[in-house]
This record gives sequence, structure tokens and C-alpha cells, in this order.
Amino acid sequence: MIDETHSDVEPEVAASQRRAMPFMIISGILTALAIYLALYNKLPWTIGGHSSLLKRIVFALRLSFVEILFLIFMILTIARIRSSTFAIDPTDARGQSIVEQPQRILQNTLEQFLVKFILSIVLATLLHSRELILLPVLTILFLIGRITFVIGYPRNRAFGMVMNLVSSVIIGLIIVYRLYYTGIMSGLSMKWKRNNSVF
Repeated sequence: MIDETHSDVEPEVAASQRRAMPFMIISGILTALAIYLALYNKLPWTIGGHSSLLKRIVFALRLSFVEILFLIFMILTIARIRSSTFAIDPTDARGQSIVEQPQRILQNTLEQFLVKFILSIVLATLLHSRELILLPVLTILFLIGRITFVIGYPRNRAFGMVMNLVSSVIIGLIIVYRLYYTGIMSGLSMKWKRNNSVF
């Protein structure tokens, strides 16, 4: 019986994956293109006046406020649902199903935000001043990814999910590359100290 149930689910999962694949590919291409255009100064606008390390970090922190506003909106949405339904009592099982979907979206958004926030702060320390446009581009990609994730949740969330995931992976790779080639990582080689003791 378990095998029959499993075999019934497989075609549905395969069909969902086939439907999602074009959106995932488009999302990945758009994300990579936006990051490329920003990183190589191909966009029609630039960011200036952030030459010092402190100014770049402050700039990244201020951009994160926009993303935090999205998180606050999600929290207020759940609070509104809870205050007007059985979900006002968190121990009432009837209310849990009402807030389950928005809570899952909030949890996923919080996870994505944490990763993006840390990557943005580290990236801000490694970018040249002409490349700082990448930071607001990442914020825009984050917001588009989250909005499309929410609109498409649960079955059509792939576009938004891939946009946020590809952004994080590409930025992570850029950070590793910059750290390595600026000598921060390449200079960290383990050396044995010579001990002058008789042993």
C-alpha cells in the first residue's frame, strides 16, 4: 500500500518540477545578469561617495532596513490573522492551520534575510567604490524574490526561491574570490613554530 501511494505521488511531483523548471531557469538567468551588470558597471546609474570602509558598511546596513520592512510586514500580516481568528490562541489547534502558511513564509524569509544580510556586510568591505551599485541591486533582487515567493506560495514559489538562492551563491563566490585574491585568505597559511627547547 505504501508503494502504491508513493507511485501516485511521483507523477504529480514530476509534473510540478516540469512546470517549475522554466521559471527557475528564467529566474537564475535574470539574477545572474543583474549581478553581472552591477558588478561590471554596466548599469545606467552608479553609487558614489562611499569610499571609506565605514561608509560602505553603513550603506549596506541602511539598505538592509528595506528588507527588514518586508519582514515587519510579514509579522503584521500574521498578527492580523491571529487577532481576527481562532489563531489568537496559539494552543488552539483550529487556528494553527490558518497561520501555518504565512508562518512558513516568514520563517523562510527570515532565513533568506539572515544569509543575505551577512553576505552584504562582508561584500561591502570588499567592493570598490564603483561596484557599490551591487548592494542596492541585491536588495532589489531580494525583494523581487520574496514578493514572487509569497505570491506563488506554495506551488509556484520556485521563481522567487531561485532568485534569492542564486543571489546568495553568486555573492558567496564573489566574496571567496575577493578574499582569496586580496590576500586575506591566501595569506593565512599554517606555519609550525620552531621550538627551541631541547625536546
